[in-house]
Amino acid sequence: MAISAAEQYAIELINRARLDPAAEAAAYRIGLNEGLAAGTITAAPKQALAPMEVLGDSAESHASWILSADIFSHTGRGGSDAGDRMVDAGYPTFYLKTDVWGENLSLMSYRGFTLAQLIEEHHKAVMNSALHRAEMLLTNLRVVGVAEMQGVFTQNRTNYDVSVEVQNFAYSAKTAYVTGVVYDDKDGDNFYSIGEGRAGLAMRILNGIEGESLNAGGYALAAEAGTTVTAIFGRGPLASKVEVDLSAGNVKVDLVDGTLLRVSGNVSLISGIANASALGIADIALTGSEVANVLTGNSGANRLSGGGGNDRLVGAGGDDVIRGDAGGDNLLGGGGNDDLDGGLGNDILNGGGGRDKLTGGGGADDFVFALGGSRIRIADFDAASGDMLQLDDALWTGTLTARQVIDKFGTVNDAGILLDFGDGDAIQLSGLTKLAALAAAIEIF
Repeated sequence: MAISAAEQYAIELINRARLDPAAEAAAYRIGLNEGLAAGTITAAPKQALAPMEVLGDSAESHASWILSADIFSHTGRGGSDAGDRMVDAGYPTFYLKTDVWGENLSLMSYRGFTLAQLIEEHHKAVMNSALHRAEMLLTNLRVVGVAEMQGVFTQNRTNYDVSVEVQNFAYSAKTAYVTGVVYDDKDGDNFYSIGEGRAGLAMRILNGIEGESLNAGGYALAAEAGTTVTAIFGRGPLASKVEVDLSAGNVKVDLVDGTLLRVSGNVSLISGIANASALGIADIALTGSEVANVLTGNSGANRLSGGGGNDRLVGAGGDDVIRGDAGGDNLLGGGGNDDLDGGLGNDILNGGGGRDKLTGGGGADDFVFALGGSRIRIADFDAASGDMLQLDDALWTGTLTARQVIDKFGTVNDAGILLDFGDGDAIQLSGLTKLAALAAAIEIF
């Protein structure tokens, strides 16, 4: 499969839009359903699309015909439509009769643009066109082929230097893909850029298909839809293994800088790469391995589980469930109403904003509370076991000792001890009744 870096970049932009449709529309200052009937496109995330060679071939064939025939149309050589061209390239006729397929076209002058800017302009044109936007963001799509080609387009006896982009889409219910791109994020923008792709990384599905990353870094590993598979990246003892849940369709697994997996679906790290972050806005579950992991959620309702090792688990936005499991873990809820449980070990728990529940579990745990932390409930605070409250001095005016903090903000209620700092910032310590004893377990930062 030959995919240029420009075409891989186009695929990445398509998948960025699919993983968070509303944000993509907002970036172009348009409504998601602008020019369409209300509800045509939902804001819900859509599965990432996997590149398919035959769709790339059909797209390339039509792009070449457009430039040679000087006709910009979905109707191509011999009166063919996109479905005809997909079948001619080798896509199974049966699938086209039973499943969804489609095509987007864009044509513009390439003068004055870098290659990256040109691909971005094609993507912008698709987003700004109501019908093209709806095509790209259909829920029931699973594979894509993109061709970008430059040449001379003649219209009314005038020659124009143009770039044409053809996007072919299709769907098959029986096959899902572990797909994505392998790249080094040289510019630090947390996104694939032209020139960053890494070719030749061996990869396979355990007891399934084998492959490697292509020249521009992209890849697609086919598996049975609805299953959970083990994907292996690299060879030998340094290979990375990750369990990928395909029950909701394709899962994008990007390998970034050789140290991070950026994923669009539920994954469990087994060995090798120890860090993972969630793409898009879906409610994604990330599970760590037996070593020290860094797991980072997105704006969805994530479930993060550290497994063994001393982990850092960051919920970001959304109502997250975060479990440290074994080891001395650092848990941060971020925005949303989160449920944090340190599990075994000496953990650090910080609910962030929202109304959060914090459980230290075994070990001597630190509970961190800062200005704007909103309201948290600590379910099992035990000073005798070494638990500590870390309080931000921005919660009050002036300099206070721990004892003065208790005297000024602490009360005993039916649920335990309440520290109410005003403006919605409060800590409820369940089951505690002795204010004086709490002062020794407070540290101020």
